[in-house]
Amino acid sequence: MKNQFSDLQKNSGATVLAASSGMQAAMESDTWNNGLFTYTILNGLKNIAADSNQDRKISIGELKKFSEFQVGKLSNGIQRASTRAENILIDFVLW
Repeated sequence: MKNQFSDLQKNSGATVLAASSGMQAAMESDTWNNGLFTYTILNGLKNIAADSNQDRKISIGELKKFSEFQVGKLSNGIQRASTRAENILIDFVLW
């Protein structure tokens, strides 16, 4: 697995967002009807809450920042969303 994601910036420009780091557990609750990370991603997209620059579009960078902040906030710092690789040159619109 490490070889697959070792340097995505030089290959495809893919960004991998993860619910938590490899040393953490990802929180789940009936309150969220999902895991916490999935809840923040869905909320960020459906409610356009991740649109930090208010252009009615959500980029991968905006969604990443939104989810990382919300996961930390809603878990009281217990869970931290993680980014495996990031290519700031390819910040495409998701929504």
